[in-house]
Amino acid sequence: VWTRVVRSLGEFEKVMPMLQESGVRHVSYGVEPKHYELVGASLLYTLDKGLGAAWTPEVRDAWRKMYNLVAGTMIEAAEATGEHVIIS
Repeated sequence: VWTRVVRSLGEFEKVMPMLQESGVRHVSYGVEPKHYELVGASLLYTLDKGLGAAWTPEVRDAWRKMYNLVAGTMIEAAEATGEHVIIS
C-alpha cells in the first residue's frame, strides 16, 4: 500500500479507491478511527529512528501530511459503511 501511495504522490486520485477499500476492510479487523492515530505515531517514530539525519522537519511534515491523507481517506470510507465491529 505505502509503495503505491508514495509512487502516486502527484496523482492521489489513482490510489483513493484502493485506500477506500482498505478502510472498509479494516472495519472487519476491528480497527476504529482512534487506532489510526496510534499507527501514524508509530510510523513517524519508526521513520525518525530509521532515517536518522535524513529525517528533517520537511521530510517529517511530508510524511505526516501523507499519512493524514491516507488515514482520513480510509476512515471516511469505513464510516460511510455504517458498520461497526465489536470485539469482545
